[in-house]
Amino acid sequence: MPHFMNSVRGGDADMPPLTKWNGIAGYATAKGQRVVDNAVALDKRYSISQKTVTYASEYPFAFWFVIAQLCLAVVPLLLFASFIGTVAFFAFGAALVFTLFSTAVALAVLTPVLCFTFAVAVGVWIWGLTSFMVARWVHVLWTQRGGGVQNKQMEKLSGSNEKAKLVNGDTQ
Repeated sequence: MPHFMNSVRGGDADMPPLTKWNGIAGYATAKGQRVVDNAVALDKRYSISQKTVTYASEYPFAFWFVIAQLCLAVVPLLLFASFIGTVAFFAFGAALVFTLFSTAVALAVLTPVLCFTFAVAVGVWIWGLTSFMVARWVHVLWTQRGGGVQNKQMEKLSGSNEKAKLVNGDTQ
């Protein structure tokens, strides 16, 4: 726990309120300084500082104009950024909830449709299998009885059944 929290909670009752806020401000300043130290190298900060001082001494009116603009524009810019962030957060949340709801509704429709199509596909497969089995059975019966297109054509061509038996593989 940070050291200033004791004074904020009222741990130091004899400490004046301004000193409590100075502790918070000092902590925030030190934390901000550490963030800047990690983000920008010391020599780069020194270079920027020297350029700023040079610009401020050469063009004081322009420098203070920029400073005034920055100081007064930072609050609306931060409010705008927080507004955009909040809207994006809630829009993402609403989109997520809407997507999950739509997915649930679609799954509620898709599940029975898939069950029906599965049942129809199994029926079609069974129909095809039985059709094949019946057709094969009929073919075997037809060829065993001496019928069939091939036997009839051989009899027409040769005039005898002997050649047809040789072609069909019958050796009896």
